[in-house]
Amino acid sequence: YGIFKYPFDDLIDLIQPDATFVWKNTSIIFFWLGMALIISIRAITQSLNNSLQQSQALANSLKKEVEERKRAEHNLRISEKKYRGLFENSPLLLMEVDKVYNILAINHAMVESLGGDMESLIGENLADILPEDVFQARSKHFQIALSKNKTINFNDERAGRYFYNIYVPSPDQKTLQVISHDITDEVKARQELLEYQELLSEKVETKTEELRREMEERKQVQQKAMEAQKMADLGVLSTGIAHELNSPLQGILTTSDYLLAISARENVDAAVLESRLKTIKESVLRCTKIVRSLYNYAHPAPANLAPQYIHNIVEDTLVLIEHQFANYDKISINTEIDEDMPPFICDRDRIMQILINLLTNARDAMPDGGQITLQSRYHPEEGEFVIRVIDEGEGIPEDVLEHIFKPFFTTKEAGKGTGLGLYIVKGLVNNRDGRIKVDSSRGKGTVVTLTYPE
Repeated sequence: YGIFKYPFDDLIDLIQPDATFVWKNTSIIFFWLGMALIISIRAITQSLNNSLQQSQALANSLKKEVEERKRAEHNLRISEKKYRGLFENSPLLLMEVDKVYNILAINHAMVESLGGDMESLIGENLADILPEDVFQARSKHFQIALSKNKTINFNDERAGRYFYNIYVPSPDQKTLQVISHDITDEVKARQELLEYQELLSEKVETKTEELRREMEERKQVQQKAMEAQKMADLGVLSTGIAHELNSPLQGILTTSDYLLAISARENVDAAVLESRLKTIKESVLRCTKIVRSLYNYAHPAPANLAPQYIHNIVEDTLVLIEHQFANYDKISINTEIDEDMPPFICDRDRIMQILINLLTNARDAMPDGGQITLQSRYHPEEGEFVIRVIDEGEGIPEDVLEHIFKPFFTTKEAGKGTGLGLYIVKGLVNNRDGRIKVDSSRGKGTVVTLTYPE
């Protein structure tokens, strides 16, 4: 730096040995100044590079934020467009009002309901549009929704139409969204349904009464059919019973004549007299037993449930039908009755009628003879009494089996069956809450099972 201060003429002096020190010092100064400049430039360059990178990162961030904002604004415009479309085209009646009932926004459905056009209604006050009574009623709900900041739901009527209304206050409680739905059709449909239900209820009551009378009449017809079947059974039994009574009565008459004949004698053999009197007694008891069985069966009494022993019922039944089976020497009746069974709550007359019918059917099913087995069992685990009538007859074909309980259905020849027997039997069993089951196949006999609850 000092060279330019020295005249050119003194340059020689500078090169002289005494000027070398100054020259060397100046070079060193320039060297370190150059190094400092280089270091400064390097630092400045590094700083500029870092700043450039930060600026680029910031630019990228700003670009990304701008893109996201543009995307958000685009989505917002789409959402606003969708919301506006939903708002304007919704079938619900929509409206937004401020705190003093001025209309801020309204959709086409609400415009159509209120009448007029959208441009004229926006800015109008509800008090000037709605009838006074409707406005007063709705303003109460309006104030409650805004003052309590809560959604209000209520129904009301306007000009003969019914509406379901929802009032939703804004978060700042400065505006209110009004949502109304015309439910006139639903209300009328509900009223019509109620009227139809009342009419249907009346018809059901009428029909129920008709069915009750019909069931009562059917019950009476069934009762008459039972009595008719019983009379038919008694008609069949009468001949056998008459013959059954005739034998002991003849014995009584003969023995009485004998006793009258020897009564005039002075010396009457006591043993002979005792024997004859025993014969009379046995014959009378026989007649009494037959008459009692007939009375128990034929006595026209209403259903009378009482404890009965099955073996006693079976004994009386077999007495009544004994003569009917007398001419069927190839048919035998085997009983497997447990006499230790507890009493069975039943109607004695009904059980006898069932057994007579089933035993007679079993006899008719065995024209070539065979054995009929009458069983009774008690199952304490199930709490059930079971009675079975088993025959070795021809069996019932499968196509006939499904019809056997139908009234007036019979496979017997004309004049030999009414077709009411099994129909009545099933009715009698059902009346005692019992079940009847028939197992049969062609040529393998038939098993009729009666199951009664304890």
